[in-house]
Amino acid sequence: RPFSASIKPEATNDALIAYSKLKFDDKNGGDGDGIVESGEKISLDFTVNNYGKTAAENIKGRLETTDTFITITNNLVDLGKLNPGDSVSKNGFSISIKNNTPDGHLVPVNFIFSNGAKQTWTQEFIIEVNADPELVYSPETLNIRAKEGEIFEDELINLKNRGLSDLSYSFTHRYPSQRGAGGPAYRQVDLIHLL
Repeated sequence: RPFSASIKPEATNDALIAYSKLKFDDKNGGDGDGIVESGEKISLDFTVNNYGKTAAENIKGRLETTDTFITITNNLVDLGKLNPGDSVSKNGFSISIKNNTPDGHLVPVNFIFSNGAKQTWTQEFIIEVNADPELVYSPETLNIRAKEGEIFEDELINLKNRGLSDLSYSFTHRYPSQRGAGGPAYRQVDLIHLL
């Protein structure tokens, strides 16, 4: 599911720099559905506000994490000066998600703002990573034909989920229910399973 957040800290007499909106964009490095998934490269859209009562100059923002399933590139963004009540929107971070990241994995990320050696503000947010299932089966096609009264041995289809999340699948079995003038009419049975 897409991640978004909105917060508003209480104002102080000093500058108070904090993000108010976060949104992940996977249009260029993923499938464009707005959901963070394993194997994707995403960018981060965000809005930063000064909720304090003093201006802050030369503000820089950076992302940090110790999680080994993601890599943050372009992790430093220049935000310039923010007067009290000002905000700025940016898209400046790139985050690569490893292919083997498990489904539902939670990645803690620190968003750190600073204006040189004067002040530092830190917020944490969580990235939830989704993973896709991958169905592998053989044989790919199985056709069984039997004449009336003919007996045939069972046939097997081997299924395996090589993905990192659960997979729902269904079988469709068609068999003749009656014979009409135009040939046999078929009845269809669907079997749904979880792999």
